Amino acid sequence: MTNLLTQTEEMILVTVWSIENSAYCVPIRDHLNTLSKKKWSLGAVYDSLERLERKGYLVSRMSEPSGERGGRSKRLYKMTAAGKQALVQIRRIQETLWMGIKNLEKESR
Repeated sequence: MTNLLTQTEEMILVTVWSIENSAYCVPIRDHLNTLSKKKWSLGAVYDSLERLERKGYLVSRMSEPSGERGGRSKRLYKMTAAGKQALVQIRRIQETLWMGIKNLEKESR
C-alpha cells in the first residue's frame, strides 16, 4: 500500500499532471490559487514539491536558462509512476468513502 497523500499533496500532484512539461512552482501556485480561491505561498508549494520528490512521486530537473527570468533556470517537475499510483489509490479511497454519503449539500443548508 502506498502512503496516503495529504489533501495538499493530492492537489499539487493533480496540478503537476495537468500542467505537464511546464510544471514549475509559479504556474503550480497560480493554478492552485485559481481553483481553490485561496492564496498559496511559493514556500508552501516548494515545501510540498520537495516532500513529494523525496517520496518518489515527482522528479525534477533544471530547465535551460530563460531570458524571461533574467537568465535563470526553472526547476521543472514531472510525476513518476509511483505518483500516478498514489493519485489512483487516493481517488479510489475517496470514491468508496463518498458512496455512502447522500444529500450532504441539502443537509448542510
